[in-house]
Amino acid sequence: MSSPTSPDATPAPGAPPHRATLRRMGKFLLVGLGGYALLTFGVIALVEWVGLGKRPAYAIMISVVMVTNFYANRRFVFPAGRTGAPARQAVRFLGTSVTFRLLEFMLYSTMIGPFEVPYVAAIALTSALSYGVKYYVFSQWVFR
Repeated sequence: MSSPTSPDATPAPGAPPHRATLRRMGKFLLVGLGGYALLTFGVIALVEWVGLGKRPAYAIMISVVMVTNFYANRRFVFPAGRTGAPARQAVRFLGTSVTFRLLEFMLYSTMIGPFEVPYVAAIALTSALSYGVKYYVFSQWVFR
C-alpha cells in the first residue's frame, strides 16, 4: 500500500488526478537540471582547465551523466520502477540513453561546427530538445 506522501500515491479526494504525474515530472526536471549542470560545468572544466577538445570532453561528461541519471531516476523519479529487475532497466536505460545521446551529439556537433553556435549554448539547446521525449520513454518503457 502506498503512503499519501509517496510519488505514486492515489490522489486525495478533490485533488487533481495528475498531481502525482506532475510531481514526478518535477523530480525528472530536477534530475535533468542536475545532469545538465554536471554536463555543462564538466565540459567547461575539461575544455578550459584540462585542455581537452570540445567533442571528447562532451563524450566523457555525457557518460558520467548517464550513470548518475540512471541512479537518480530509478531511485527518486520512478520509485515504483524499483520493483522491476535493475539489470533489465539498466539495459533499457543504456540503450535509450545512448540513442538519445548519439542524436544529441550529432546535433551538438552540427551546432558547434557548421553553424558555429557557442558550445555552452549548443549544450543547452540539445538538452532541451530531447528532454520531453526522454520523460515519456523513461516513464512508459524503461522504468516499468
